[in-house]
Amino acid sequence: MILQTYLKLLTDWTDNMNRRQKFILQIGVCFILLVGLFPPWNKVMNLKGNSCGYEFEKPYSFNFLLWPPDFTFDSIGIVMLDLQKTGGASGFRIDKTRLCLEWFLVILLTSSLYISFQDKKES
Repeated sequence: MILQTYLKLLTDWTDNMNRRQKFILQIGVCFILLVGLFPPWNKVMNLKGNSCGYEFEKPYSFNFLLWPPDFTFDSIGIVMLDLQKTGGASGFRIDKTRLCLEWFLVILLTSSLYISFQDKKES
C-alpha cells in the first residue's frame, strides 16, 4: 500500500518533467552513486603504536568502497593488507566530511541545472 502510493507520487512527479530535466536527474543520481562507490579515504596514523595514543588522519586517495587503499592481491586472489606500505600502526578510514561535501555539491549542481531547464510558463 505504501509502496503503491510512493510509486504513484514518483510517477506523477516525473510526468511533469521535460526531457532535459529527466536527463539531468539521471546524471545526478549516477554521480551520487559513483561518489558513494569511490569515496575519499583518510590514512589514520597512531603515534603511540597500538595503545590508545595520539591519532591523526591525513587525506589519502579515492578508492573503490570494498578495496581500501594499499590493499594488494596475493597469488591466489586473497586481499592482503600491505604492512610495509602502511607502517603496521596505521589504517584507512572513509573521510565522511569530504564525502558529504561531494554529495552536497552534486545535489546543488543537479538541482540548479534542474531548475534552470524548467519550461517557461506563459502568463
